[in-house]
Amino acid sequence: MSVVNWDTYRARNQVPNYAHPVIRRQRLLDSLSDATSSPPGLPPSIALLIAPVGAGKTMLLADWAAATAAQPDPATIAWLTIEEQDNELGAARSAVRSALENTGNSAVSEAIRQLPPTTGDDYPAALAHALEAADAPIWLIIDDAHLLHDPAALESLGKFLRWAPPNLRTILAGRFEPPLAVHRMRLEGRVFDLSHRELAFTEDEAAILFAEHGVRLGECDLAKIRSRTEGWAAGLRLAAISLARHPDPTAMITDFNGDSRVVADYLVNEVLDGLTEDERGFVVETSIPDAFTAELAEVLTGNQGSRDVLDTLEHSNFLVERVSGAPGWYRYHPLLREYLRAEVGRLGRLAVGDLEAVASEWFARSGDHVHALEHALHAGDDDALLTLLRECGLRLVLAGDWAAVIGVLDRVSPAVRADPSTRLLRVAAELARGNTAAASSTLSALDRESAQDDAEMPAELEMLGDGLRLQVAVQTGGIENALETLQSDPVGEAGDPELDSFALLQEGIAEMYLGRLEPAGRHLEDALATARAAELPAVVLQALAALTAVAGYRGRLNDMTARASEAADHGRAHHLTDHRHFHVAQLFGALGHYLRMEDEATAPLMSQCVPNSWTARTRRWGGSRCSWEPSSNSRPPMTGMRWRG
Repeated sequence: MSVVNWDTYRARNQVPNYAHPVIRRQRLLDSLSDATSSPPGLPPSIALLIAPVGAGKTMLLADWAAATAAQPDPATIAWLTIEEQDNELGAARSAVRSALENTGNSAVSEAIRQLPPTTGDDYPAALAHALEAADAPIWLIIDDAHLLHDPAALESLGKFLRWAPPNLRTILAGRFEPPLAVHRMRLEGRVFDLSHRELAFTEDEAAILFAEHGVRLGECDLAKIRSRTEGWAAGLRLAAISLARHPDPTAMITDFNGDSRVVADYLVNEVLDGLTEDERGFVVETSIPDAFTAELAEVLTGNQGSRDVLDTLEHSNFLVERVSGAPGWYRYHPLLREYLRAEVGRLGRLAVGDLEAVASEWFARSGDHVHALEHALHAGDDDALLTLLRECGLRLVLAGDWAAVIGVLDRVSPAVRADPSTRLLRVAAELARGNTAAASSTLSALDRESAQDDAEMPAELEMLGDGLRLQVAVQTGGIENALETLQSDPVGEAGDPELDSFALLQEGIAEMYLGRLEPAGRHLEDALATARAAELPAVVLQALAALTAVAGYRGRLNDMTARASEAADHGRAHHLTDHRHFHVAQLFGALGHYLRMEDEATAPLMSQCVPNSWTARTRRWGGSRCSWEPSSNSRPPMTGMRWRG
């Protein structure tokens, strides 16, 4: 194979050469070779490389052309880089004709020269016959195919691809798929697609790229930069250039983001430059959340045509993509979003605060309180944040999102942090985390301040505080006094389902610890019903686990195993199998089967309770405890369990 380096058609028929080393990505070269190798007798196929700017499409094709040229008896390669001027039927035909004529293959070139003028209606058929008569495998590469938009040129090219001679294979590359009529070919299995996901660099490929720039990274740094760029070729190349000039690569990776000068310049000139002013404003304002829907975009931008804008951006393979597993959600590439967030900051503090507040309100209405809190925090409105924390904070803790709540509370202003409701929420989150000491310390401080302040705390906060004190007492002592204090409140009658289910749950658990099993069961049943009505799966699981224990302590084995089974089903249905109360319920279920000598049912339950050990930490619940140790006989591990009352 030979390729003309320069001709009257300028460099459009020249396979590009690069000043920097080209990383050979054999997995992709093999994919292209497979895509262009149709079995004899079958119609030819085409390959589509469709990916955003900077994905490495042209470089990959150039390397594939070089690898093909190095093979024995190589195919003839014709290269065409599309330009805007090709958007006219005659111009498009002339461009393809020039690419085929300037391959350096004399037989192909001579056959093309004998063709009639490109303006004739019979030109496509004549071209196909000429190429077939050349009796040589020909690979036609059309780069920047997304620039084609003339209907007549596209129709002619589409027909030519569909009825191409058997010795011709075609590869089209572009930022987005041109509107060619290839749907029938795709149904016939004659279209091979390579997207940005396949083109993304792996960590091994990224390591080779960095090494070519004299940069060698450790596994941690390499994984971090690969994650930040998501394997985007341009992002990795820009990172390599920056790292090569920096004395401390690790520090540079920490600072490498979309607002870095070298990245920002590329994004502005190559990614954002083609947007209209309205589209530019749209992507800046919709970069506020990590991900967004068309509805949220409308709220943020005020543009009722947001869905159309998104369709346009997606079709043009802008650096926006649908979120996998979340229909209707979109996200920007991390580097682009970091740059856009910097652009948002240039709108001014008030404008940014307004956008963050709008996002917070939308997420709150949608029931996504974690993101609502994050945006409320960024909005800088303490009153709005405090209101939101009071509305959804306890629910998040009860749902198991205590880490998100703590993350927000760690960053709130001193005024919000000092509010009694916020401090009680912190106690609840710390208890959920297992930090009883921090929770107890905060409660003690609140008690001291309350003794010095005559201001009366709202009844709901009083009940929450009493419930939290009882939760601490169950672990540290003083249960009876704490329970008596809580029971002086209208437990279960606050009208707040989160608070009511929480207080009832603590009341039931405390009664169980004191050995008062009948009221314990009654309060736990009330907690279970309230939690179910409020759709609080984690609280439902805790109530079921506690009811399982109550049934066991009362010697009701059937009830115990039934409740344990119910807890297991609920935990699996709500993805709570890592929850400690799921394992507690499984443990009591295993105990029930063990006591009934049902070894086959006991073993799998025990394996879930104690997956890798025959020894588990003794758990205290009430005046009883159960422990298990290895047994010397041949029965499953539960054989060695001893029940102590």
